[in-house]
Amino acid sequence: MNRAFTQNRKEAFHHFFLQDRFARTSGMVLDDVGYGWAQVSMLAQERHLNAADQVMGGALFTLCDFALAVASNSYGVLAVGTHMDIHLLKPPGLGRLIARAEEISRGKKVAVYEVSLEDERHRLCCKMTGSVILYPDRELFAGAIFADEKA
Repeated sequence: MNRAFTQNRKEAFHHFFLQDRFARTSGMVLDDVGYGWAQVSMLAQERHLNAADQVMGGALFTLCDFALAVASNSYGVLAVGTHMDIHLLKPPGLGRLIARAEEISRGKKVAVYEVSLEDERHRLCCKMTGSVILYPDRELFAGAIFADEKA
């Protein structure tokens, strides 16, 4: 795609996703975003542990889901998750967890993303594939880019 993701657009996305109350109260942060991709992170703390003293699978799923949400909405058109499939590969320890979402396919109505979650030692802990439905009549920002406008 030839269109640059400007600093103003990044700031608009940061502002928009600060409104995600669940992600915010869970300690999740939007690190970076561009067209069709995003990186988010959280500091896994004791409050994220389950009874087996491992980071709860729901916390890992939520971080991957947040990355999916940011990446899929990066064109400024409302995208809502419809299906997610996650594989918990190895339990991460406490510390910074990083989830990166990348677009695999984007049509006029549906898009598919792959999300990888690593711990701070760069070990792959989770892999998620997610699909979203696109609502082209619901722009999040002025200047939304639609599927048929991609270079």
